[in-house]
Amino acid sequence: MQSFYIKDRRIGLTPNLVIVRAGRKWFETNSWGLKGAEPEPGKKLVAIWGDSVVFGIGSPTWVDMIGEHFAQYQFLNGGIEGTTADDIVERAIRVNQEHPIDVNVLFPGWHPSSPVGSVNTTIEKVLREGVEKIPNCILST
Repeated sequence: MQSFYIKDRRIGLTPNLVIVRAGRKWFETNSWGLKGAEPEPGKKLVAIWGDSVVFGIGSPTWVDMIGEHFAQYQFLNGGIEGTTADDIVERAIRVNQEHPIDVNVLFPGWHPSSPVGSVNTTIEKVLREGVEKIPNCILST
């Protein structure tokens, strides 16, 4: 089923889909290739980037539920199941270049980078470069 809605783990989800499972809406994707509704004009945007922990199962997810407590913000779900830290960072950089996002929260996830040297050295390099290139980035684990 993932091959239907994951366009590419580096690029994002297939835009503008409504995924139906057992006759009920399971989740939707927006025109930015992120899980959830379209960004709302006038709201500050907070993107949460990560793997399946961020993506969640179905809808609503914990990312959606945060938004219920902060009316002036819209929380965007930038999670993709099974993606590596490299792909998470690359996707966050690209989407931020294409769209204005006020705050970015980066969860590097459980899937290590493709090491060039030790895994720890590689992940540190990926995260350092990502935090420098992603506007208003908060690194979280």
